[in-house]
Amino acid sequence: MLTFSDPVVSDFMATVITNSTITLTWSTPTIVVPISYNINRRCRRVCESLVTSNSETSVSSPHTSTVIPPYSQCGFDLIGVYGSEIHHLTLNYLATTLSTAPTAPVGDIIFSSVESVSMTVSWDEVPCNGRNGPITGYYLTYTNITSNTSYTVNITGGDNRMYNLTGLIPYTNYTVSIIPYNYNMNGSARQKIQSTAESIPGVISDLRYGRNPDAINIVWKIPTVPNGIITVYEIRYREFTSTGPYNITNTTNTYYSIVGLIPNTSYTIGVRAYTSIGPGEWTNREYTTIEIPVIQIFSITKLNSTAVRAEWSFVSRASHYTVYSESTSSSSRKKRQVETGMRVFPGDTTEGLIGGLDPNLNYLFSISTSFTVNGIIYEGERTQPMPPGISK
Repeated sequence: MLTFSDPVVSDFMATVITNSTITLTWSTPTIVVPISYNINRRCRRVCESLVTSNSETSVSSPHTSTVIPPYSQCGFDLIGVYGSEIHHLTLNYLATTLSTAPTAPVGDIIFSSVESVSMTVSWDEVPCNGRNGPITGYYLTYTNITSNTSYTVNITGGDNRMYNLTGLIPYTNYTVSIIPYNYNMNGSARQKIQSTAESIPGVISDLRYGRNPDAINIVWKIPTVPNGIITVYEIRYREFTSTGPYNITNTTNTYYSIVGLIPNTSYTIGVRAYTSIGPGEWTNREYTTIEIPVIQIFSITKLNSTAVRAEWSFVSRASHYTVYSESTSSSSRKKRQVETGMRVFPGDTTEGLIGGLDPNLNYLFSISTSFTVNGIIYEGERTQPMPPGISK
């Protein structure tokens, strides 16, 4: 009786490998040639432990094993079939499919330490079933949505999944896009939007003014660089020559009327904006209230020998008007005498009656405008005296 040693194949090998197939070749055993060959295959992605197995029967050399995920390690058993018996000709020959571009994006993008000019970006790794090879780096692109300005950073190393963005603009939306790559093969991008935090605002712009004798009206535009939501504007003012504390007020509007000022006086006025973080820098100006104007239109109408009606043009914000009368008399035995009287009329009227005049005297009339500020009366210049029947 003859006995034979177990048949063996020593040159079972992969000759062509792609990212989804492995082509295997082998020579027939020299002792006993099998009737046919079977191949058992066990494959797992390199990045995971899950193994999938299958058997391919009645194969011949060369044989291409297909439908293998990219970057998967496979173990092959070559089995010879001898009728009802089988013999393992080669056990657990290992081969790995090639890498290809990632087919899945990175996992969730996470923002932390979000400040007004910086933020930290981190992200979860690419899922194993879409990795298709060793992740060798990432392209991180961050874009200022407002200005559409983009910057791209090449982050090498698959485990480097955190980056600190600096030099950002406060209270601005940024799109962060991350693309993983295997060597020179780029995967798909994942994007996420994050806004930087607020900061103190920039200075207000285009501060303008209008003047009255007792008030200065100012108007301005929001800061060119608001750096957040403007919550309020603070206004301060004091006399230009003063070293005392400022008068301070605030408004949510972009205009304000500073009242209760002294006519023909210079003031230092400042305006600054606030966000939730705090105030910006002051914008300071020196403005001067105007002099109390002289009445432009003034007339005296004689009603009878003892009364006249005075009429005048309106002066905005005046507290009252004062009409002065000068009476004169002449005598061959006496020098000329001048007597002066006055009548006060409220600031919201433009005419008034003056009675009780002496029919034997000649009268000249003039008028002035007054403003009352903090209980102090400031009177403007009088018009030139004129007799009844003449309008100025």
